[in-house]
Amino acid sequence: VKLSREPPWFSGIRVYFPDTPTVDLSVHSNKVVGLVSVGMARFKDTLVEVLRDKVIAPMSVLPNRICVGIGHSMEDSKLRHWQPEGVLRIAMIRGQGFSNP
Repeated sequence: VKLSREPPWFSGIRVYFPDTPTVDLSVHSNKVVGLVSVGMARFKDTLVEVLRDKVIAPMSVLPNRICVGIGHSMEDSKLRHWQPEGVLRIAMIRGQGFSNP
């Protein structure tokens, strides 16, 4: 948001999507084998739809955005409406092989 001369070199981050993102879910566990027989596909579709439409989209699809202050953080209203001095763009193409610590 606002650049600074000291690490981390910026006062906050804004996370947003220009359009509703595609969301998918894969479950790899022996503990959910019973769910497969009772409609795991329907459960997965419902869970993905709720995540996308009730959690992600209302919070982070433009004009909404998630704002987080860093370091000597700014007020929330300034984080949301400050004219950015710089942009760090990160494109996440795929995530794979994450483990639960």
